[in-house]
Amino acid sequence: MTKTEFIQLLDAYKLSCDVVGYYSGQVDSLKDREYHTSNPDDKQAYESAIERMNTTIEYNREVRDEIRVKIISSFKGGEINDSE
Repeated sequence: MTKTEFIQLLDAYKLSCDVVGYYSGQVDSLKDREYHTSNPDDKQAYESAIERMNTTIEYNREVRDEIRVKIISSFKGGEINDSE
C-alpha cells in the first residue's frame, strides 16, 4: 500500500465517521420533533425519515469498520511505504 492509498483510506474513514455523527444528530433532532408534534401525518413523516437515516447510519458504520480493519491490517503487514 502506498502512502497515498493509506491517506485515502484515512480520509474515507474520517468521512464515514462524520456521516455517522451528522446523521445521529439529525435522528435525535427528528425524534424530538416527532415527540412534540400532534399531527399524525407529521409523526409518520418523521418516523419515515428516522428509518432512512438509521439505514444510512448503519451502512456507514459498516463501511467505517471495514476501512478500520484495512488500516489496522496495513500496519500489521508493514504494507505502507513511501513509493508512489
